[in-house]
Amino acid sequence: MRRLLKQKLKLFAKDPYNKQLDNHALDHAWKQFRSIDITPNWIAVYREYPGKEYVFMTCGDKTRVLKPWRVLDKPIPDWITLYDKEYWS
Repeated sequence: MRRLLKQKLKLFAKDPYNKQLDNHALDHAWKQFRSIDITPNWIAVYREYPGKEYVFMTCGDKTRVLKPWRVLDKPIPDWITLYDKEYWS
């Protein structure tokens, strides 16, 4: 999975809106974020800032990454760290 993630991030660095990435806005509590597909079920979530600065927040299985917040349907608290090092190890 690491190899595929690196490939997708390299593609993102060249063209964030490449069709292969299925770059799309998220909704509900995640509405300030966007995601790209690493596989059909595995996504990387990021936030875009002015000046074309992108900060990737988390990645993983769509249901694991997004579902808890959809159920609550509340904004993500500022104090929550979205980085999950389990996916990067």
